[in-house]
Parts: sequence; C-alpha cells; structure tokens
Amino acid sequence: MKNLNNNQEIKGVSNFKILINQLFDNYLKEASAVFALLAILIFFTIVRVNFFSPRNLLLILEASALTGIVALGQFIVMLVGGIDLSIGSIIGLSGIISAFLMNRGFSTSIALLGGLAVGVVFGIFNGLVVTKLKIVDFIVTLGSLFIAHGIILGMTRGYSIYEGMNPSFLAIGNSKFFGLSTGLIFFIIVTIISQIILSRTIFGRQLYATGGNKTAAKLMGVSVDRLKVIAYIISGLLASCVGILIVGRLQSGQPAAGESFLFETILAVVLGGASLAGGEGTIVGTFIGAVFLSAVFNGLTTSGFPYYYQEIVKGVLFLIAIAFSSVINMRRNKL
Repeated sequence: MKNLNNNQEIKGVSNFKILINQLFDNYLKEASAVFALLAILIFFTIVRVNFFSPRNLLLILEASALTGIVALGQFIVMLVGGIDLSIGSIIGLSGIISAFLMNRGFSTSIALLGGLAVGVVFGIFNGLVVTKLKIVDFIVTLGSLFIAHGIILGMTRGYSIYEGMNPSFLAIGNSKFFGLSTGLIFFIIVTIISQIILSRTIFGRQLYATGGNKTAAKLMGVSVDRLKVIAYIISGLLASCVGILIVGRLQSGQPAAGESFLFETILAVVLGGASLAGGEGTIVGTFIGAVFLSAVFNGLTTSGFPYYYQEIVKGVLFLIAIAFSSVINMRRNKL
C-alpha cells in the first residue's frame, strides 16, 4: 500500500512537471519575441540618437501595420497547419481590380466590394482545392500566386492605373484619426478582435486543435475541412484589405504592390512564436513579430545601412526563429 502511494506521488509530481514545462514552452516563444523587440529598441537607441523618440516609435508602428494585417491572416492559416503563398498576388490584384473599376467609372462602394471579392474568391479556391482534392497547401497557393499575377499583367500590361481614382476611396488609405493612419488603426482593431476570437471562443479552440492534431480534432467532431477553408478566406480577405489600403496610399493601382509581403509576413508569424507545423502561436506574438521586423528595418535604414543588409538580416532572423522553434519542439517531444 505504501509503495502504491509512493508511485502515485511520483506520478503526480511527474505530471505536474510535464504540465509546467508545457506551459513554459507555450509562453517562451512569445516572451522571447518581446525580449528580442526590447533588445532591438535598446540597441538602436544606443547606435542612433532619437531612435526611441515617440515620433520614431510611431513611425515603426505605422510601418508595421500593413505587413502585420496580412501576417494575422497568414497566422490563422499556419495555425491549422497550412501556408498561404498567394497573399502577395492577392494584394496586388485586389488593388488593381479596385483601381480598374474606378477607372471605368464605378462608385467607391463597388470598387471596395470588387477588391474584397478577390480575397474571398481566392480564399475559397485555395481552401476547397486543399481540402477536397487533398493537394499540398504549398502547391495550391503557389498556383494561385501565378494565376493572380497573370491576371494582373493581363489587365495592366505592367502599367499602373492612375486615372479615375475616387477621392473617397483614396481617403481610406490616406486618412488619419487622432494622429494614427487608417492602416494602423485597422491593424490594432483586427489584432484585438482576432485575439478575443482565438482565446475565448470554441472556434478559436477548434483552430488550435486542428493544427495540433488533425486526427484527434476529427474524432472530437471538429469539421477540419471547413475550418481550413475559413482560414484561407480570412487570409485572402485581410490581404485584399491591404491591397485597398495601398491604393489609397499610393493614389493608384500598382501591379507590383504586393510582391514584398510574402516572406515578411511568414517571418513575422514565425518570429512571433508560431510553428510551421501548425497548432502553436498567438495573435499577440504575430503582432510583436511584425513590430519587431519594422523596428529592425527602421533601425538599419536610419543608421545608414544599405538596403541589401535588410535582405541578409531577414534570412538570418528566419533561420534563428526556425532553429529556436525546432529546439522547443524537440524539448517538448522528450517530455
């Protein structure tokens, strides 16, 4: 009887240690992103005067907004174990469709709906092909990238659309409220709403369950395929929103508007603690990852480093984030 009690105590202590380790791992990535952001801010404050000024910090937040919005959609897709490579072309095509409709005399509301429809259509297409035809996400969304890019070139022949822009539409990307751009306000609002949904709703728990263990999620009655389609729709819709905001900022429809977003959004999500395998990460972590990237690029640019240093830093940061994630996963598998 005494041995049985001892065994139960040992088992209880062991389970408690496993629980503590899992909780520690869950928050370690996010905490690391916070510390990394603080370290970057301190470093560039030492290197460059006025880096930590309120004005420059606001510039960093403003610069992170568009990348962050798309990164939130990318995170939702990665959370269910997928990846969306089509977001850059969706951004570009959404902007071109909106600009094209205005150029043809359509109203602001029609131009908005046309731009948003691009993201929804491609999101549905990506989600259905992945779930119904069982084709790898990477292949499907890469195909969508080329399809959208081809449509852009067919509509524009590579030229920007400047004429016929509605002032009310352009105001969407150019307006400021309380000193903050519409892009930054939208980024903050979407972050808050997404955090509430993922942390406090059944839908959010199902997303985590789907990415963590698809088989187990199905056994619990979760409609895995439906959740994946919804994830791709969210990603496409947020990419379209950014495409519309860019038209407002640039006062035109630019064929190459979304080309720089793909890698940066994936990097922001990974830096924020998400796993490429799915089931891990937080909205707050993605927000921090986007701001961290913006702070790094701001510091490099204002300190006089050439542009190609940013590309090198992107690659190094990505490798570090992946290596860190792999170490955490190996540690968890040993428990």
